[in-house]
Amino acid sequence: MKMSDIINEQPQQVAPFNNEHNLNNYDTQQKIKSYVENNSFTKILNINEVDILLRRNTNEDIYVGMTDGIVVYYSSIKEFQKEKYSQSILMSIGKGKGIPRKMILDHLIDNYGALYSDSQQTHDGETFWKKLLKLAVDSGFKVGYIDNRNKEEYNSSSNLEDWIASKNAWGDTNEYKEKRFVIYK
Repeated sequence: MKMSDIINEQPQQVAPFNNEHNLNNYDTQQKIKSYVENNSFTKILNINEVDILLRRNTNEDIYVGMTDGIVVYYSSIKEFQKEKYSQSILMSIGKGKGIPRKMILDHLIDNYGALYSDSQQTHDGETFWKKLLKLAVDSGFKVGYIDNRNKEEYNSSSNLEDWIASKNAWGDTNEYKEKRFVIYK
C-alpha cells in the first residue's frame, strides 16, 4: 500500500484514554461488565490469558479484554464525519498491559487498514505513539505523517526519532489538531 492510497482507506484513530474514568475505577469496571453482560459480544482472540471480546455496532466497534472477571483492556473505535477518521479509547491495566500494542499490530491494522493518531495531542499520546511507531517499523509496518497540507511516508534510511521530532506534531493548541501519524501495511 502506498501513502497516497491510505487517504482513501478507512483510517482508525488511536489515543490513550486520559480522564478520571479508567479501568482501576470500580464504577468503570461495573459499567463495562454490565455492558458486556447485556449485549452480544463475540470472543475473537486470547492474548496472554486475556479473552478479547468484540461487539460491532453501526458506527462503533468495542473491544473488551477480560480475565478472571476483571476488565483489563477496553478499546472503542468509532467512525465519524465524511473524512472517515475514527476516534478510539484505549485503556489497559494489570494483565492488559501490552495488549493495546499487540491488538494494534496483530489485529486492528489488518481489520481497518490504517490506524491514525488522534487530534488530541497529549503528552501521554506522544509517549504512546513514539513507542508504537518504533514498534511498527521494527515489525515491518509502514508509518507516515499527515497534516492538512502534507503527507509523508517515513524512509527507513533516516533516524525514526529525528523524523518524528521534525514533524512537531504534539501540543495543545488548534494548530496540532490536524497533525497525525499513521501506521499501515
